Order: sequence, then structure tokens, then C-alpha cells
Amino acid sequence: MLNDPLKLQLMEPFSVEPRTTKQVADLMALKAPRLYRHVEALVEADLLVFIRKQPKRGIVERDYQTIAELENDISPIVMRLTGRVSPKEFAALRHKLIEWLEECELKSEEEGQIPLRGLITFFPLKAVYTK
Repeated sequence: MLNDPLKLQLMEPFSVEPRTTKQVADLMALKAPRLYRHVEALVEADLLVFIRKQPKRGIVERDYQTIAELENDISPIVMRLTGRVSPKEFAALRHKLIEWLEECELKSEEEGQIPLRGLITFFPLKAVYTK
């Protein structure tokens, strides 16, 4: 799903605040019709969630965001990062994340644990809009 560069780029603006597809298209200097099917695919994959709809000039605008509230009063972890790392540092981070994810997947269901779903993505800034 996120091996499509456009879908990956769409995740960033929706992570900031609820936005419509048109608002994201304007930020990315693209035409909204090009993005609708990509946004729908991200919604179907549970990577974007529908927040609200509002009528505007005879159409219904839908706001989406990259997170949903979790059950059991657990707040989602949302981080927006911008920085620089060397290829060696990036490789070390990748290795640590993979180890942690494998550890989580091996856990059996235990009392008090809740299932979670997440998305961790790092990408070069040149691949994303810079506005």
C-alpha cells in the first residue's frame, strides 16, 4: 500500500489535522480528482479515518485524518519528526524498530494487553511537499 509514493506523501498532510482531499491537493499542488481514489484506498486500509462531513457550495466535503481514537482510554502516539541522520544511524534505527516489532508480534494475548495497529514511516523530505 505505502510503496506507492503518492499514498505515502498523502499521509503527511492528513497527520497534521483533519483535512479534506481538496485541501491536501492544494497543499501538494495537485488536482483533487487525482487524489480521491488514493484517499479512498487509505481509508479502506484503515490508514486514514473519516472525521466529519460538511456541506459546502452544494457538495459534501469529508475531512480525514491519519489516526483514530483508541478504546480503553489509551491515547494514540502521534509524532511528526524532521531531522537529519546518516545512513548508519538510519540503519540502526531500522534494526531497533524491526526487533521491537518482532517482539510485539511474538507476545501472546495476556490479561490487560490490548491489540494495537500502527504505522511507522520515514521518508526523505525531498519526496514530500515542502509548503
